[in-house]
Amino acid sequence: MFPFLLLLLLHLPLTLPLTPCPFLIYIYTPTELPLPPHLFSQYAAWDPRSIYSIEQRIYHSLKEWNCTTSNKDDADFFYVPIFPSSIAHMTQYTSSSSHASLSSSYTSLSSFHTHLLHHSPHYVKNNGTDHIFTIGHDVGACLCPRWMGESVFLQVMGSGDDVVIGRRGNVLRKYLEISLEEGEGEEGIIGRSGGGGCFPRRGVVVPPFIGERYSLSLDEHFNRKEGGKDIKYYFRGSVLQMPYSFGVRQWLSREGLARDFIVNTETLTNDDLYWKELTSSVFCFSPPGWFEWSPRTFQAIAAGCIPVVIKSAGTRMPFERFLDWNEFSVFIDLDDFEREITEFIASVDRGEWNERIIAMQQKLKEVWRAFTYGSNPADKTQPRVFVVEGKSGEFIEAVAESDVGGAVDYIIEELTLLMK
Repeated sequence: MFPFLLLLLLHLPLTLPLTPCPFLIYIYTPTELPLPPHLFSQYAAWDPRSIYSIEQRIYHSLKEWNCTTSNKDDADFFYVPIFPSSIAHMTQYTSSSSHASLSSSYTSLSSFHTHLLHHSPHYVKNNGTDHIFTIGHDVGACLCPRWMGESVFLQVMGSGDDVVIGRRGNVLRKYLEISLEEGEGEEGIIGRSGGGGCFPRRGVVVPPFIGERYSLSLDEHFNRKEGGKDIKYYFRGSVLQMPYSFGVRQWLSREGLARDFIVNTETLTNDDLYWKELTSSVFCFSPPGWFEWSPRTFQAIAAGCIPVVIKSAGTRMPFERFLDWNEFSVFIDLDDFEREITEFIASVDRGEWNERIIAMQQKLKEVWRAFTYGSNPADKTQPRVFVVEGKSGEFIEAVAESDVGGAVDYIIEELTLLMK
């Protein structure tokens, strides 16, 4: 038998074929972009703890992917590393403003577009449809001039124009009213986004970065204690005046006391306590803030808490073409949230969800990694370190074994579909 196997091996090709790339991507270098090198470096290394840092994390992850190309003629996609959230917030800090400078992000995106028009024939060739931008900020492609509307946008905003600018446009306008610098008109964002809209035709919804603390093995939660989770319904978050949250958080804060919710509107400076509350809860409410998305959805998933997401029917969730969100989440229609939340709680209290809760918690164990980006993708010398709760209740560090099935994997799947 051994000589036969040796003979067979001798006739095999010297190199086995690798898994083919779904596409090739060219990543623009800093010298090709209209930013001074020192500014590019600052933006690319901006606060790694921010929920908006997906702009940096996706950039660094794609740079390390083995399907990049240095030949533009071979590329199927072109990634443009501009960091709109970093630009907005760093401008805020340097100007001592109390709000992020959204106009600086718009100006930067517009200048990148102009620069590419004059210096990148590949951008002009296909009207930018094969160029990819990541916008981690709440308003998504609303930050972009309308003539960029055919490009691919990776963004946390999953609401269409009818929700953001139409029926609920007063929330966007209120947000811009307090976020824009003095002398800037709200039409600077709403009007100029025009044809592109807040969710363009080639938009891809991606999760925000939720921090290493929330990205850990869910077995730590479900096996933590014999009694299971002792908080049935949970929400912690700020409650501002209308139109903030479309009235949902205001209603939760009022009804929480009457309906035995665990609702806390105090700003929490102790992350460990918040994390412990999340992991101790069965259902975690994820109401909108200024827009119809919230990092609480993804914090809940990572904590093994079933998210109760309040949104409009047309608002999209990350990777919903690949993941059945109904298997691990509860959705409440924003247009009828009072009735639907009331009926949902009543059915849970009657015991109608007992078996489904177990199935959804099990599903959370399977899907949680799909919404994580890792700790520091730019630094390969450091393992992914997460914070978990030890058996005696203290918080300790643990190292994750792999990144398989992370958010960037699903982003690549989404981009592959855009090619078809």
